[in-house]
Amino acid sequence: MLPVGGIKMKLLAAHRAGLSTVVLPRRNERDLDDLPEEIRDALELVLVDRIDEALPVALSAEQVREDLPLAANG
Repeated sequence: MLPVGGIKMKLLAAHRAGLSTVVLPRRNERDLDDLPEEIRDALELVLVDRIDEALPVALSAEQVREDLPLAANG
């Protein structure tokens, strides 16, 4: 996976939104140094090298929020 920009702002927004787990490209690991320690400690940061490592985390049944609206069929 390629690194992405704006990691600090994305993780601050994720924390504000109440997310607990965030999947990031491993190549962005050095960007975590810019993140306040209390935010790093509050989030479960999963670093991956390949998309097939991210999918089980992103699609995990425990991670799915039941209060999210479902798309209407038709």
